[in-house]
Amino acid sequence: MTVHVAGAGLSGLAAALTAAKAGHKVVVHEAAAQAGGRCRSFEDDTVGGVIDNGTHVLLGANGATFNFLRAIGSDEAFLPATPRRLPFIDLETGKSWSFDVIGQGALALMMAAGTNKEMLEIAWRTAVAPARRNASVSEVYAGAGSVYDRLLVPLCTALMNCPPKDTEARAFLRVMKTLALGGRGAIRPFVAPENLAAALINPANATIQRFGGEVRFHDPLLGIEPHDGKITAARYRSDSVTLCTRDAPLPFFSRAPSSVPIMRPRQARNFRKVPG
Repeated sequence: MTVHVAGAGLSGLAAALTAAKAGHKVVVHEAAAQAGGRCRSFEDDTVGGVIDNGTHVLLGANGATFNFLRAIGSDEAFLPATPRRLPFIDLETGKSWSFDVIGQGALALMMAAGTNKEMLEIAWRTAVAPARRNASVSEVYAGAGSVYDRLLVPLCTALMNCPPKDTEARAFLRVMKTLALGGRGAIRPFVAPENLAAALINPANATIQRFGGEVRFHDPLLGIEPHDGKITAARYRSDSVTLCTRDAPLPFFSRAPSSVPIMRPRQARNFRKVPG
């Protein structure tokens, strides 16, 4: 069976690697000139060097990413970003403190950022948050005290890549639960000393190709053809494929697929069937 992956971002590369290691033929279609998506690295003439576009810090609780690093042979590509104690400073009040990122967990970090009263308020709001469908982080926690401004706002912005007013509270709480249950070292920061491409993307590409996979650049998804709730065909710039309708449910798009037209049946007459 041939597995076609739309997009060579980190998720696409992880999916392609899983399929390739399972013995499937894999073709990754990437619209851009390079892999990586939001974790790509590129030359910048202004700074005169390579800079990263994407996550710069990896926390110890992110077991999935560390497993991915091991799978592509980049176990040591991310190194601890700080000694045992991580310093904090509140720019508004001038208050400063440090935190043991190895010996303490996320709950202790929250306790260090707020008072007992504020933590009780946060706990109460967290308990009722699941009942508030589609409520944002700011709608649930704004006004809960200094722990919201000192910790939850920067954490939400960094972890979710989105400000609290635009982040669903329930999604943020799932991430916070992972941190809280991660135990000691869960919030220890790690960074890639060289760049994200060298640590994540290039080794992933090489590993996929070593397992017989192929990554095609400048190869966007141009259209899809649905039928009875299934995707029956997909058209890329380099190729058109007929998919296994029995096992190909309509996909979930992270944003409205306005740039991916839904093709009419007559537009799909040149599709070829993928063997197997």
